[in-house]
Amino acid sequence: MSDASLRELLAAALRDLGGVLARVGEAEVRTLIDLLESSGRVFCAGRGRSELQVRGFAMRLMHLGLRCYVVGDTTTPAIAAGDVLVVASGTAATSTLRPIVERARASGARVVLLTATPGGPLAEHAEALITIDAPASRADPFAPGAPLLPMGSRFELSLAILFEAIVVLLMARRRVTVSEMFARHANLE
Repeated sequence: MSDASLRELLAAALRDLGGVLARVGEAEVRTLIDLLESSGRVFCAGRGRSELQVRGFAMRLMHLGLRCYVVGDTTTPAIAAGDVLVVASGTAATSTLRPIVERARASGARVVLLTATPGGPLAEHAEALITIDAPASRADPFAPGAPLLPMGSRFELSLAILFEAIVVLLMARRRVTVSEMFARHANLE
């Protein structure tokens, strides 16, 4: 496939991501939605490219009318009991996330982990776990049997699509329209 056309590469990538997303557990996603709905506030954390996806999710949750913060931003308040922390880490071993997860649990917050590695160290602190079966690949994309998308891209892109699907499910549950979401969209840009 090394001399494949752009269209062939895109089609292969979409098939791969579709396969990854087809394996995400619906019950686990419903648990996350229930936690988001019942929480006082939502805090989101990740590192690297996973953090970029988490930031997009936090923005959409704010558009839905939830009180949502990204861990590490200067205006993020203290987490407390009744809050939920949504953490994305492909390895479930990101060292800088461990103290955040531990502090959240010690404060009485509930922790949800989205990961490609359900046996990773962060999983032991999570109340709920969503597995995205897309571990990082160190193989060249054109090596036989290797995933087309390199490194952690399969996890991160699947995470982005899953987050958007969760937003649509929340829109339906909360009966929030796109117009209402646009009314909360930033207007100081």
